Amino acid sequence: MPVLSKRVGVVAGLALAAAAAMVAATPATADTAARSGDVVGVGSDTAQNALDFVLDGAPGVAGGYNNLGNNHRALNVFATGDANGRAVYDGTCGPTHPATTGLGTGCEATTNLTPNLLPGSVILRVGTKPVTRPNGSGSGAAALIADSGTGYQGLPTGSIQYARMSRLPNATEEGNCPTTGACGGLHVYQFATDNLTFVQQASAFNGPSAITIDDAYHIFVLCNYTTWNQIPGNSGGSTNTIHPLIPQSGSGTRNFFMADIQAAEGLASAPSPGACTRTVEEHDPTGIYADPAPADAIEPFSSGKLTLINSGYFDNAGYTNSAGHDAYTTGYLTALTGTGTYNSNRGIYVAIRNADLGSTTPFQIGGTQNFAQTLFAGPTSYIARAANAPQIAAAGFTAAYKDCGVNPTTC
Repeated sequence: MPVLSKRVGVVAGLALAAAAAMVAATPATADTAARSGDVVGVGSDTAQNALDFVLDGAPGVAGGYNNLGNNHRALNVFATGDANGRAVYDGTCGPTHPATTGLGTGCEATTNLTPNLLPGSVILRVGTKPVTRPNGSGSGAAALIADSGTGYQGLPTGSIQYARMSRLPNATEEGNCPTTGACGGLHVYQFATDNLTFVQQASAFNGPSAITIDDAYHIFVLCNYTTWNQIPGNSGGSTNTIHPLIPQSGSGTRNFFMADIQAAEGLASAPSPGACTRTVEEHDPTGIYADPAPADAIEPFSSGKLTLINSGYFDNAGYTNSAGHDAYTTGYLTALTGTGTYNSNRGIYVAIRNADLGSTTPFQIGGTQNFAQTLFAGPTSYIARAANAPQIAAAGFTAAYKDCGVNPTTC
């Protein structure tokens, strides 16, 4: 699958001794490595477009922090390196499998194996080596925490300033970022809300119009609802095998979904996906599109990302099938809307090191606020401004700012 890069507003300034900097924002065709003084964020695929729109502007919507004429930028590194959020595959289905289709069409049809995901790499800071691109909320949080200790994959500390997250930090992450020392705990700010639901192929779907969270437990974890007619209330339905798709490890969406199953079923801990599931990149419609039986595939999916896909924002060349459409064709995917179907509201967050709130280094030349105060902390921060609600709405989310505090369990 092609590796495309995110569009960023690259601010180029000519500093004059006694005058304000003259800057202009122009789109770039590759990830822009941060310069000294720039802020870098990594992590969630779910949150990446909304943050991109807030920082760099959205099509048809004026704004963007990086378009204000500041000396230093806030960079938002995409999770997979593809501006659509697609996964990058190595073209095989495991080291010993003979299939060589990059989308996995052949291998899933016979053995249900998943193509190996390439982790991808990125140069986060000018003059540094490539590092693994953090893909997902967990990977973003881990990279931010590592940055406060020995450095992320050998980079100098201070290379990463924030992590995008579609869930709150877990106990392990909080323990790895102690409230004392250079990390100071994970301070979380909600800037939007989203709904997690199930999506299906719109043109043909063999399942029922509603799949409950209890149904999901049996489909995705226990693997004992293997055909559509085994779902309660659907005994007259299709006898085709269900193809449950689950986001990659480290995905905040995957963790949130499993936590919802845990709560609904009264389990002691969040379960792991069952052996019947197939791993795909979160919110990548290619998972359903490239499935050997798309009409039998089901996947937990961000309603915000679905809205953005169906707005035509990603209307570009892809893998076109015999019906003349690709995975990003408007209307290819739709959400299940039957009574009782799983639909869970969740926050969309930015996490920073709480220790960074006390920094005395101004973010912008001539300013007094550090990067955290400027961008994220408090009702006057850039991300909290009501003027940014249209950018957030353009990404399919609802603007909803909250200061969730340090190591929150709820927000």
